[in-house]
Amino acid sequence: MSDDTDTDVSARRGRTRGRPNGLSVGAASVGLVLAAWPCAANPRADDSVVTSATRMAEHELDAARTVLAEGDLDQAEERLRRFLVARPEDPLAPRASVLLAEIGLRRLLPDGLTIDGELPPVPSSAALAGLRARLAVAEAGSDPPTRDRAALLRGVTALLARSPSDALSALLPLREGLVHARDRALLETAIFHAARVERPAIALSSLDALRAGCTGDDCAAVDTALDGLADTRVTADDLAALLESVPPTRPSFLPLAERLVARAVDEGDFDRVRALV
Repeated sequence: MSDDTDTDVSARRGRTRGRPNGLSVGAASVGLVLAAWPCAANPRADDSVVTSATRMAEHELDAARTVLAEGDLDQAEERLRRFLVARPEDPLAPRASVLLAEIGLRRLLPDGLTIDGELPPVPSSAALAGLRARLAVAEAGSDPPTRDRAALLRGVTALLARSPSDALSALLPLREGLVHARDRALLETAIFHAARVERPAIALSSLDALRAGCTGDDCAAVDTALDGLADTRVTADDLAALLESVPPTRPSFLPLAERLVARAVDEGDFDRVRALV
């Protein structure tokens, strides 16, 4: 190799080593970019922390739900309150809130989360406010089943507060959304109670839904609704007016006719009884 060639190579090497944007500077630039991105060094570390926290929250909520299913309302309520104090912004907070509201309603209804022929006394203002606050948190969540459950309990709360219009506003949109049979039975029974005085057509549609959908023990909900229709505030004339709008082929026709006969007997209206029989 000639001296000129050696000189050119050395010169090029020198220029490369001295170039301001050479490899050494480029590597430093990459290092600055990585340092400016906090998760780039170990992106899985934060993911594992989030996953662990989520699993812990789910475990705590499942434990409270299990205690509630066993009927220990006091312990379930304590667990759920602790959960919300420790995790007020957790994505599972709406579920905990709707469970707390369910506990509150179970304390107000004589037979748990069911509605008998007679509604219980109107809850106190403080109790109603507490239920509404819990349900507002639940309905603000992103989980559709939790929001639907909260709307169902909001409708039941409005019914207990003797606000039938508010109850129907919450309950009627849920007819197509609820999955569990018990929730559907509670829904239709609540709709029946909210509608039976001023909106009998809706009340009858609830009876039809309950009668057509019940099996075994679930048919108790139908009996509960029918008993409510035949309470002392509903006269034989009221029952007869309802029955006139029901075709004999509808599931609610025969139970309504039976209630009408019983009410006519109670009132001594034997002419009506003979006409019906």
